[in-house]
Amino acid sequence: MTTNFFQNLIGLQTQGTCTMNIKITKDKSLVVSLLLCDDEADEKTLKLIKPLTLHGTPAELDNGFFDGIAEPLKQTVELITNLKQYKEGLAEAKKQSNMEKDKKVKDKKPDIAKETTFETEMKKVTDLEEQEKYSEALLKLPSKEKYPDHVEEIESKREELWEKQDEKENNLFK
Repeated sequence: MTTNFFQNLIGLQTQGTCTMNIKITKDKSLVVSLLLCDDEADEKTLKLIKPLTLHGTPAELDNGFFDGIAEPLKQTVELITNLKQYKEGLAEAKKQSNMEKDKKVKDKKPDIAKETTFETEMKKVTDLEEQEKYSEALLKLPSKEKYPDHVEEIESKREELWEKQDEKENNLFK
């Protein structure tokens, strides 16, 4: 016996897993349950899709099975495809949103850097000096080029920190 069942099935051009259950009833009719799944689709969404169920005699199903399942399977494939596209679009929009947020944060960082003043930089130096971290304080000293109006103060603080650093290093009892 030759049938073209599988050729017709491929002719539907569905992708994914097609699960078919066939039940033979007491009165010799058939109940055919068909469920199309896609491994890449969201499982939660697929659980909402109910199986397509056809009832009929073997002769009725032989004559109208593929005509009966063609349109519902096509709609299921479209639904799964649209859901995948929607999720991909949502992920891309979220990614773009995060990129924009990151871009705005990066754009704001230079503003923060511009707000640093001589006083705030010297405050950091003083805090390190109070903790007796003289070498770190020397590194944090603002540059004379950046603050030409405060050259004398910067040089004075530099000399003071060097002296304290020397004293700390040469004192055996500290």
